[in-house]
Amino acid sequence: MPVYVALFNGPDREVSAPDYERLAVDPEIEPEGFNLSAEFPVATTEWGTVTHFGIFDSAGMLLCDGALNNNIYVNTGVSVCLDIGGDDFAGRIVEGAHLSDRGPPPPAPPAPTVWERLDLEDE
Repeated sequence: MPVYVALFNGPDREVSAPDYERLAVDPEIEPEGFNLSAEFPVATTEWGTVTHFGIFDSAGMLLCDGALNNNIYVNTGVSVCLDIGGDDFAGRIVEGAHLSDRGPPPPAPPAPTVWERLDLEDE
């Protein structure tokens, strides 16, 4: 069951750009939580500073949200990659979407677990 990852320019302001849309991903659901990775397409317009993310179901209902560990300024030629799961909300950018250049995510500070707020069943 896919979920949809959204990017926000603040806690309540989803990115609004002609080349932006929510990204469908399939989370990995495990007994200790979930993990998902989302790589958005390379921006062809400016998306501004991304500070938060949201995860939605197919009906558009918000399942969970949170602040990124690092704000990401998205300009033309930048792709946003998120690794979300358990206690870790890691955000990073990929210049020109070269996956081999992105390196490991930054270390995450302690945060409340997100998977407890998701209403997903292990299928």
